[in-house]
Amino acid sequence: MLVLERYEKQGIRIDDDALFTVLEIKPASGGRPASVRIGIVAPQSKRIMREEAWNQELAEKADAAD
Repeated sequence: MLVLERYEKQGIRIDDDALFTVLEIKPASGGRPASVRIGIVAPQSKRIMREEAWNQELAEKADAAD
């Protein structure tokens, strides 16, 4: 795993076609953990999903295969 530190409005580029930008950093408050808003610019041909949605989709596919 590559770990990079970025601040608001700074980005990370992957190859020539994907840019991830830190839009906002929200501190923890009211019992909620800190969070980061990330903007992604990538071709529509790239699937971009939240990890929990990705994992749920994989589990559903595995259940369907059984």
